[in-house]
Amino acid sequence: MDICSIQLDRQYRFISLLSQLIWDDVKMHKTLECFCPMCGQELTKDVDVPIAPVFGQDELICSGCGDATYIFHTLCPKCQSLYLFFSDIDIPGEMTRLAGTYTDLISKIQESLAGKVQKFEVPVPRRWSARLTCTCEEVFSIDVPLPRLKS
Repeated sequence: MDICSIQLDRQYRFISLLSQLIWDDVKMHKTLECFCPMCGQELTKDVDVPIAPVFGQDELICSGCGDATYIFHTLCPKCQSLYLFFSDIDIPGEMTRLAGTYTDLISKIQESLAGKVQKFEVPVPRRWSARLTCTCEEVFSIDVPLPRLKS
């Protein structure tokens, strides 16, 4: 197991433990209570939590300092355990923008090669996936759909 896998495994265990402490019972609609990482102000947000491979994303803005925190959340498809990930950047949004720039670049290369080469193909993934292992031992993923090449 490489260092990256160990670090991710520790993050997922922490997220699973955190979800058990914060959430009283698992339902699709919940109220999240947490604290601002910058000033410590209590933050509350009603969220709708989807079942994996779909994930939900919400942004909490602190009324005290204005700091934004993104919360990504999903439920295990087998036992409905909650998984949370907190970040100060919009990870799926950044990935989608980067993939969009990549597909635009490939499209422009295809256009510039039209008539010069017979066929130009570049494989482009349909989605980015993160793999999770639940405490019930179910292995599942969350998926971020990525932009496709324009035809």
